[in-house]
Amino acid sequence: MKKIALLLILMGLITIQLSAQNKSNQFSKADKLFETGDYFKAIDIYKKAYSKTKKKPAKAEISFKIAECYRLMNMTKEAPSWYKKAITGKYPDTHAVLHYANLLKTNGELDKAKEQFQLYKELVPDDPRGALGLESIETIKKWTANPSAYIVTELKSFNSKQSDFCAVYSKSSYSEIYFTSTREGSLGNKINNASGEKFSSIFVVNQDRKGKWSEPVLLDEGIINTNFDEGTPNLNKNKVAMYFTRCTKEKGVNSGCKIYFSEKKSQAWQTPTELKLLSDSSITVGHPAISEDELTLYFVAEMQGGIGGKDIWKVTRTRKTDKWGKPENLGGQINTIGNEMFPYMRNDSTLYFSSDGLLGIGGLDIFKATLSKGLWHVENMKSPINSEADDFGISFKDEANDAGLFSSTRNEKMGDNIYTFSLPEIKVVLAGLVKDAETGLTLEGAKVSLIGSDGTVMDRVSAQNGSFRFDLNTETDYLLTAELANYLKGKAEETTSGIEKTTTLNIEILMPPIKKVFELPNIEYAYAKADLSPISMVSLDNLVDLLNDNPNITIELGANTDFRGTTEGNETLSQARAQSVVDYLISKGISQKRLSAKGYGESHPKTVDKKIASIHTFLKENDLLDETFINNLQTTTQKEIAHQLNRRTEFRILSTDYKE
Repeated sequence: MKKIALLLILMGLITIQLSAQNKSNQFSKADKLFETGDYFKAIDIYKKAYSKTKKKPAKAEISFKIAECYRLMNMTKEAPSWYKKAITGKYPDTHAVLHYANLLKTNGELDKAKEQFQLYKELVPDDPRGALGLESIETIKKWTANPSAYIVTELKSFNSKQSDFCAVYSKSSYSEIYFTSTREGSLGNKINNASGEKFSSIFVVNQDRKGKWSEPVLLDEGIINTNFDEGTPNLNKNKVAMYFTRCTKEKGVNSGCKIYFSEKKSQAWQTPTELKLLSDSSITVGHPAISEDELTLYFVAEMQGGIGGKDIWKVTRTRKTDKWGKPENLGGQINTIGNEMFPYMRNDSTLYFSSDGLLGIGGLDIFKATLSKGLWHVENMKSPINSEADDFGISFKDEANDAGLFSSTRNEKMGDNIYTFSLPEIKVVLAGLVKDAETGLTLEGAKVSLIGSDGTVMDRVSAQNGSFRFDLNTETDYLLTAELANYLKGKAEETTSGIEKTTTLNIEILMPPIKKVFELPNIEYAYAKADLSPISMVSLDNLVDLLNDNPNITIELGANTDFRGTTEGNETLSQARAQSVVDYLISKGISQKRLSAKGYGESHPKTVDKKIASIHTFLKENDLLDETFINNLQTTTQKEIAHQLNRRTEFRILSTDYKE
C-alpha cells in the first residue's frame, strides 16, 4: 500500500510538472507570436494562459502582454482594462502606466489620464513623456475650444467598415484617388495577425462630373497589388511615378516591409522594383514620401542611429538617375522618444508627419514642419485636423491648394477612415471708428488712410457715425492715420499676422482737438533741477511722434512750478526745465524753428478739469489751485496732491501752417 501511495504521489507530481510545462510552452508560443507581430493569434493564447494562471505576478505579466497586443493592433477600447490589471498586479514595467495614460487620453477620459501621467512622471522623472502628457491634457481643452478654420468631412461615399487610410489624389484634376484598404476585395485573402484584418491593398476610386465617387477597385491587380500587404502610396508631382510600401510574409515568417517604385507608361503602372535603401535587408522600412524635385526620399524605419521608436529618415541623390545615398535621421527637431510616421513633403520645404511623441491631442497627431535656414519649425495642426484618436497620412491636392486628404480613427464604430480637409478663404475686415480724444464723440468726415506692409494703400472717409471699413490681407502689418480740420492727426496700428480664420477686427482712432494747451503726462525732473528723468523721455517720445505726424504745427513748451520757493527762483527753474524738453525734442530730429521754451514759474496755477475731479474727490471741476485754495485744504496729503498738479509741463500750439 505504501508503494502504491508513493507511486500515486509521483504520478501526480509528473502530471503537475507536465501541466506547468505545457503552460510554459503555451506562454512561450504566445511570446514568439508577439515577437513576430502576430498579435491577433497571440491574444487568444495569452488569454487562455491568464485564465489558468493563479500567481499574481504571472497574471500581471500576461495582462501587460495582452494590453500590448491590443495597443499595437490599435484597439484602443480593449487595451486599457488590461493595462489596469497589469498595474494593479504591480507589473514592474512602467510603460504600462504610460500606455494606460495615453489610451485614457485617446478615449477622452482626461481626468483619469492626468492621474496616470502624474504617476508616470513620479516613477520615471527623467522621461519627458510624463510632463508632456500632463501638458497635453490642458492643450486638448484649449485647442478643441479654439479650433482652426479647417473644414473636415468624412468621405462616407467610399469608406468601408474595414480600415481605409493613406489616400492621395492621383490626377491633377483631383477626380481620382489612390488609397490603402483592408476591405473585402483586397487581393490578400489571409488575415494579417498584426491587425486582425485582411492584408491591405491599394484601391482606386474615380469621381464623375456630378461629384459622385465610383465603387473602389483594385489598382492594377497582379502588378501593384499582390497577396501581401501593399499601401501608403505616394506620387511624384506629375503623377507618373509612385512609391509605396509592400510587406511580405513567407512560411509564416514576416519578411518585413520594403519600399517599391513603379513608373506609369501608356497609362499603365509598370512592374515595381524594390528600392535598396539599407545595407541590412532585415530592417523594415515604409511610408515613402518623395520631394517635389525627386532628389530626396523620406521614409520610416526603426533602426540603429534612431532617437526613439519609429523615426523619419531621408536619403538623397544628385540626379534622378543616381542611386540613393546613405540614410540620414531627421534629428531631434522632428524625431522623439515616441513614434514619428507617415511623412508627406510639400513645396520641398514643408514636411507633414504624424507623431505620438510631441505635444498633441490624441494618439498620433499630424504636425507641420517648415524648414528655414537648416532648422525645422514644428507646429501641431490642432483641431479639427487632429482629434483624441489617431490622425495620420495627410496629403494635399497640390502646392498651392490648402486642401487634401488625411486618415483618422475618430469614428469609433469603424476603423481607419479617410477624411477631406479644406481651408476656406480667410476674410479679414477692419471696422473702425474715428473719435474726439477729449470727448469720446465720433467724428464725421475724417480722411482715414491705410498703408500695409505689403504695399497696400487705401483711403476712406468716416461716415456720419464716425465709422469706416477696410478689407485686409492676411499676414500684413497696417498703419492707419486720420486727418480732420481743427484736429491733430490721429494714428493707430493693426496686424493680421497669425490670423487663421475669417475675422472682423475693431479699432478706434483718437484725434486730439487743436486747443490752446496740452499737458504732457509723466514729465519728471530731479529735485530742484532741470534734468529729465528716464520716464519723462518715454512721454516725450510720444510728443516726437505727434510732431512728426503733424509737420505743419509749431509749439511752445511751458513748464510750471508750485508756489513754494521764491518767485524769481521758480521762474528760473521752470525756464530751464522747459528748455530741457526743447533740447530733447531737437535731439530727436525736430526742427528748432518749430519749438520755443517758456518758464511760467508759479504764475499759472492749474484749473481742475472733469478728469482730475473724478480722480480726486476733494477737488471740484473749475477749482483754481492757487496759493489761497491750497492753504485752505484740510490735510497735508491733499495739499501735496494739489502742489503736484501745479508742477506740470505743457505744450501750446502756436501755428498750424508751418512749412519746412
